[in-house]
Amino acid sequence: MHTFALVACLAAALRPVLAASSNFPPQSFFLQAKVQPGQSSSKSSFNNLFLHPTTQSSTLAVPALTKLNAYAAALTAEQSAPATGSMPATYDVSYNKTTSDAFLLTLQYNLAPFAAWAPANFLHNGTSAPTSQQNQFVFNGTEKDATLIASSNSAFTGWIACDWWYGEPQLFVAIAEDGNNALPSSCAGIDLKVIPIPNAS
Repeated sequence: MHTFALVACLAAALRPVLAASSNFPPQSFFLQAKVQPGQSSSKSSFNNLFLHPTTQSSTLAVPALTKLNAYAAALTAEQSAPATGSMPATYDVSYNKTTSDAFLLTLQYNLAPFAAWAPANFLHNGTSAPTSQQNQFVFNGTEKDATLIASSNSAFTGWIACDWWYGEPQLFVAIAEDGNNALPSSCAGIDLKVIPIPNAS
């Protein structure tokens, strides 16, 4: 059993948040997993995987990770609240299954039987999300090394990739309140690096 060091996640979350500029956030981008340092070499299999949706129904898609960039989800970010004082701008992050069929990235906290982590989902934008779900995100770091983190929720301490139910790695979120719990050996702490898509229209 490998114990996931949430200290690394907290350190990443405390880096300066990226200020919006004329060319950032990008109009369209991929999210790529980067395994955090200090973990077993066996975790390297999660490195450089791209986030993509595994559709389960008309209202829900599971965020999975694939090494095939042809399957990567082309994501967009729409500002949901502007920056005010020390508070960064927040964004809804989504992918469009069709031009009028968007799915929002959400985090589902307080879901049994999970304790130290919780699942991420893509919910159809017409679906009423449970109150335990959050879909506000910020861009962290610099334009060159930007990562995506959750906004304004003290429970969020980082991202986790796990070999789970769907035959490919699945995206989860680490939870602060249960940070001393051990995670399964099939999981790794990751960052989600923002990869702009050139010439996105």
